[in-house]
Amino acid sequence: MMSADLYAEGNRGERQLHKIAQSTKKLESQLEAQKRSLVQQQSWHGQAEALRDELKNFDQSLRKIATEHNSSERAGELLQDVYHKTQLVDDGDRPFTVAGIQASVQAYRALAFELKDRQLENKLESEKLVQLDVANRYDLSNALARERDALVALSQSTELVIESESELLRLGSEISTLNAELQAFVLPRIFWFRSSEGLSLQTLREAADELASARLYYSSNGSEIAESARVYFTAKNCVMLVLVALAISFAFWASRTLKRSLIRHQAAGRKYRLSVGVINLTRAVLPGCILILVCFLVLNSSLSEELREQLSLFFYQLALLLFLVLPVSAICGRQRFAVQVLGLNPEVAGWFRALVFDASLLYALLMVLPNTFAIAPTSWKAVPFLADASYRLSLVVLLLIYCRRNRQLAQYVKSTQGAQSFVWKNWSVIVGLAVSLLIVTLVVGLLGYQFAGDILFHAIVTTVFLGFIMYTLYKPIQSAANKLAAKHAVAWDESIRETAELNYDDAAVNIYIENQPQYLKDTVQRTRTLINAIFLIVAVVLAEMVWNTDGRLYYALGQIHLGSFENLTVANVLVSMILLVMSFAVLRSLPAAFELFVFPRFNLDAGMRYTVVSITRYLLIAGLIFYILSLLQVDLSKVGWLVAALGVGLGFGLQEIVTNFVAGIILLVERPVRVGDIITIGDTSGTVSQINIRATTITDWDRLENVIPNKDLITQKVTNWSLNDHHTRIIIPIGVAYGTDPAVVKNLLLEIGNSHPEVLENPGPQALFRNHGDSSLDFELRVFIQNIILRNAVLDELTTSINKALCDAEIEIPFPQRDLHIRSSDVDLSFSSREGK
Repeated sequence: MMSADLYAEGNRGERQLHKIAQSTKKLESQLEAQKRSLVQQQSWHGQAEALRDELKNFDQSLRKIATEHNSSERAGELLQDVYHKTQLVDDGDRPFTVAGIQASVQAYRALAFELKDRQLENKLESEKLVQLDVANRYDLSNALARERDALVALSQSTELVIESESELLRLGSEISTLNAELQAFVLPRIFWFRSSEGLSLQTLREAADELASARLYYSSNGSEIAESARVYFTAKNCVMLVLVALAISFAFWASRTLKRSLIRHQAAGRKYRLSVGVINLTRAVLPGCILILVCFLVLNSSLSEELREQLSLFFYQLALLLFLVLPVSAICGRQRFAVQVLGLNPEVAGWFRALVFDASLLYALLMVLPNTFAIAPTSWKAVPFLADASYRLSLVVLLLIYCRRNRQLAQYVKSTQGAQSFVWKNWSVIVGLAVSLLIVTLVVGLLGYQFAGDILFHAIVTTVFLGFIMYTLYKPIQSAANKLAAKHAVAWDESIRETAELNYDDAAVNIYIENQPQYLKDTVQRTRTLINAIFLIVAVVLAEMVWNTDGRLYYALGQIHLGSFENLTVANVLVSMILLVMSFAVLRSLPAAFELFVFPRFNLDAGMRYTVVSITRYLLIAGLIFYILSLLQVDLSKVGWLVAALGVGLGFGLQEIVTNFVAGIILLVERPVRVGDIITIGDTSGTVSQINIRATTITDWDRLENVIPNKDLITQKVTNWSLNDHHTRIIIPIGVAYGTDPAVVKNLLLEIGNSHPEVLENPGPQALFRNHGDSSLDFELRVFIQNIILRNAVLDELTTSINKALCDAEIEIPFPQRDLHIRSSDVDLSFSSREGK
């Protein structure tokens, strides 16, 4: 028994020994990883200090410019250099990120606490080992000692890493602060400093010298370039080139095969499919992918560094042009995606395709080579400057040609919007404005403000391109929204839900909408308003992304203060106005957004839907007001006097308005009266059509809109005919002649009531003999119907049926009768005969 216990105890010792060895090995691997991390961090320290010193040098140079009030070309170039450097820093051109280092520091601090706990556990295990009679106690003691040494070493290394990373955090914060200060200095000024001397005779001379120097460089270094090319063509590289050639051949073969497939598909007259568009687009991007592959091969070749950079830049520019021209041609061609799916006019699609092709061809002819030679070793400046001016001038001429009134786009606008539309009547003004903006960018660049000219030029071109894309997408998205609204209209209208068979193409949708009741037309109109609001928001966001890419525009406008208000700037006012316009569009489209995306998921009546939309609108308005006040940096604590004045005004002149507002909130929350209810207040009866802040609109049976203050609906007696139950009772009085059998009349009335489809079976119709009238026996037919809207129609049909049934049964409906009794008179009442006279 004792030997068995010793054997079990020995096994436990072996397992513990193995566990300690594994722990020690893991600690040692962590220690090695931390050593490598420390080496990497030392490298980061050097890079971060170099970047900090570079930013400090920039800061000193800029301060020197500020004190000298220098506006020379050198100042403009320095501002551009600082601007590009700060953008690189913002984009992550630094050895580490502050957020990453902060996360790492937190992890290492947690590790330090864990190591301290494990050291305490190791000490406790060592103390227990002394008290136990373990067979391999010596080995366990040595293992615990090695683990303790590893824990101590790792703890010391962790402290060093934490200290090193804390220093990196300090450097990172210093770099971020310097970068922000440089941006604060550069952004308001970079547009107003000349970055070159502008167009002059000296510029032309420099361009001629650059052309001559480039020819001299390549002629004198031709043998070296040829030797570099010869060295490149090794056996390995030749095999790579053969594979690339095979890939290019396969790509062209696949392109031709896809083209033949598309031709057969179109010849068969089949309906356009999305897969055809994908195939066509794939075929269009193949040439650009091939040039990107060539660019990659050039960058990884053994050619000289200057030649690699220039050749790769050359092929890269050509690839970008192909990525633009060929996909546009594939999408905007006849019988292609833009025409067949997006519904773009074929003439307009052809116009856009030709414009993109001509603009890209001009860029290839005028800009590709100058941009290629603008980098080392040639480092052209004057030639790219002149080429850029020539390209912008060519675009101005191209735009004037393509936007003439007899071209496709102008004629399409005339045919769709009419000859009397604002756009067509002011077409020349709109085109002239676009051309003028391009001319401004050209003139600004020629005057030497090349940075400002480049920014404006790229922003204008991008805006025009995105505007055309949004114009292309507007029609199909609006068409899809109309179809969705039509589907919801069918789902909501119970009278047509079972029988509606709607083919959801554009023509069918338009015809269907025109044949629907007004409330369904209003739903579709609200849906269109929602689409317009979405496009407005997207347009504003895209405009902000294009014109305020890095915040320079907002920052520049933020430096312009209005009046004596310190915190009121042009930027704040502009953003507030944009927010107001966007919020107005959102609030107008809010009902459609709820009806399309929220209400279909819940079983809500019309009154509850209106309540939800109204309360949401009020909350958004309140939030917008507070946000704009905070954006304008209005301190609400300092306008207490204004709040007090408003309180006095509310107590006197605005009391009725506030009362009606509170009553409107009560109506929306308690809902004693809902939109769509039929109510009677005073001598006004009708349907509640709107519940606004101040008043409620009731549309009576003459289609007149009566505006009732909200407080009257709370304080006065209101009869709601459809609050909880839409059932209503109809009483039809009828009189028959004396002598008629009452049982026969009651049976006729009950038969008429039971035969009408709108009359409820429970409670069923009632026929009552009410009293003996002066001239008739008075009966009543009492029936319940399901909807009060049908009251007048059912009353008319039942009355008509009663009259017909009584006539068929030869039951007289008497007229009022009077018996005249003459007691005495001196008047001769005898009648004399006139015969023979």
